[in-house]
Amino acid sequence: MKDTLAGAFVPRWHSLPPEPDDSAHWQRWTEFFAEILLHGWTHRREHRPGLVSLVTGRADELAGLLPRDVAARVAAGRSELEEIIGRPITGFVPPAWQLPGGFAALRETGLEYSVGFRRLESSQPLRIPLATYSWDWGRLPLVGRLGAQLGTCFRLITPHAIPVIVLHPADVDRGSVSPAVARIRQLKDTGWQAVRFATLRSAASRRETA
Repeated sequence: MKDTLAGAFVPRWHSLPPEPDDSAHWQRWTEFFAEILLHGWTHRREHRPGLVSLVTGRADELAGLLPRDVAARVAAGRSELEEIIGRPITGFVPPAWQLPGGFAALRETGLEYSVGFRRLESSQPLRIPLATYSWDWGRLPLVGRLGAQLGTCFRLITPHAIPVIVLHPADVDRGSVSPAVARIRQLKDTGWQAVRFATLRSAASRRETA
């Protein structure tokens, strides 16, 4: 399983700069993951909040920004994260799943793909449908339990969508790890196998050009 796990990191959590000893600490954490993705620069919306901001505690960092401002924040986050962990970053997970302008806003940042709630978008003209199971929906635990069922709903709508299991640090305290593990086992029992996002993207790209 470790060979297919992806970890999403925020280099400047809520605008706090990294501490001097963060580099070694983060490098140890990255050893648990086969892929490292950027998850925003600060993961906090600094301008006028919207509805998603109220539910998530302003976690929608990029919502409401112009594409050029999205690109600037993502590029800054990528550069800082690469400096901290000492390895290249090619993938992105939008904070609170909000990415104004879609992947087009990221084309100048050097990132190769973005993992959204319903699709993986690439620097190539490629979209892979996803069905995401996520238990963390901000301040309302009940919404999280309902939101975790969206993956099943999306698979009913789009049967060929790829299931994605997402866990946040808050899920440990909320008791969401056990249902996530149960979902993983259920998917494996029905024939699904874990793969890296980069592998998924490469395989889809080969099919598109074949």
